[in-house]
Amino acid sequence: MKIKIYIQNKSYWGSVVILKDGVNSHDHLELVSCEEDADYIFFDFRDHQSVIKFPEKTIMIDYSDSQNLYKNLYNNVFMYFKRSVCDKFPSRFHDYGDKNVIPISYIVKKEATEWHIKPLKERQTDISIFFSTLDQGGRGAIAKFIKMHFSEEYKIHVGVVGARGEIGRNTIQKDYYNTMLNSKIVVTCNPYKWEGDWRLFEALSCSPLVMVDEMITPVRNKFADGEHLIYYSVRKLDDLFGKIVYYLKNLDESQTIATSGYNHALKYHTAKNRMDEILEEINSKNKSKPGYEFSGK
Repeated sequence: MKIKIYIQNKSYWGSVVILKDGVNSHDHLELVSCEEDADYIFFDFRDHQSVIKFPEKTIMIDYSDSQNLYKNLYNNVFMYFKRSVCDKFPSRFHDYGDKNVIPISYIVKKEATEWHIKPLKERQTDISIFFSTLDQGGRGAIAKFIKMHFSEEYKIHVGVVGARGEIGRNTIQKDYYNTMLNSKIVVTCNPYKWEGDWRLFEALSCSPLVMVDEMITPVRNKFADGEHLIYYSVRKLDDLFGKIVYYLKNLDESQTIATSGYNHALKYHTAKNRMDEILEEINSKNKSKPGYEFSGK
């Protein structure tokens, strides 16, 4: 018997895509159109002001940027999943006291699993970074650094491709992805005030060698440094310089890491995988109820 899921938000963009695609791709789940018929209700963070009719079966999926929980909501839901769970200054897991806040992250979009992946040696752009030199924090600083130190000797791309904001996050922009698909190395960076964004998974789905600043969010099946991608510190840009030069000179090694990161992302970081994680947490919390045992495969 399938577990019946109702999704409060009626849109089909942003984090709601993760929920709906995850349910629709999962053998153990069925999307229903009525809260009363559902075993569980997935509450998108944009609905935080809506009335919670069934707190005992409502699960908050909070993909908002702020590390804070929505006021008075935590005590009115069965479980609370949260994307942005780390402070940046200093870098640490946010203090939620005795509240059971479960980390959750973004995914590889299903449309991005259909790309034609070229070997790194066939790609024309050496280094790409998809931020403006005017961006805040590490993003702007790294964009400036790459433009200053690599533009003469290497073919680079620095700057935004396509639309920013909701359009950029919620659509598949071909020029943007094509630039990634034609890049040997993609350097990305987490937002100024929080960890976790779509861009890391977008980059991994195009299988360049991905370089990203260090993260501490406790996600499942995390990406290992030197195996799936390369981590760097925004405070040690000379070290980033050395890593870029090394991996451009050693493309066979870069290819091994890029391919491993791509395969790891598609194996463990899809919408279905996120549903597996949610179901495992449900199963762990309430094993006494029938219908929650599943293989997650």
